[in-house]
Amino acid sequence: MSVRPIEEEAWELLEKSIIYYRGSPVGTIAARDPEIVALNYDQCFVRDFVSSALIFLVKGRADIVRNFLQITLKLQPKTVQLDCSKPSRGLMPASFKVELFNGQEYIKADFGDHAIGRVAPADACLWWIILLRAYVVATQDLDLSHRDDFQEGIR
Repeated sequence: MSVRPIEEEAWELLEKSIIYYRGSPVGTIAARDPEIVALNYDQCFVRDFVSSALIFLVKGRADIVRNFLQITLKLQPKTVQLDCSKPSRGLMPASFKVELFNGQEYIKADFGDHAIGRVAPADACLWWIILLRAYVVATQDLDLSHRDDFQEGIR
């Protein structure tokens, strides 16, 4: 009986955690434990995805990181809110998940409402910009970071 190398097993588990949206990889779920039904383990957390994203970049899977950056940017609110119970311009979601409704896939953002401690995602913007920088350094894809929507998202 042979023992699989831990790296091979880890990569396989990481691959199984990938979330797909309309056929494209966009992130990884928080946890894959069939024994535990948790409130939000089926979501991709911005902060938690960064470590997986760095591995994907090292392994040449920049597509998933690019897709993640684009999806999360689209989830960023574009208008200023004076209502403290609604996310305002510039805030990144804490997490997101892919849901099916009437046979259509859509992305549902969570700005902390479903987080275990109902914590606002104040650090998600920081992690997003760090990941964008890592992506650009790894891929030399300056065009992505220079796009108007990305420049607006950075502001």
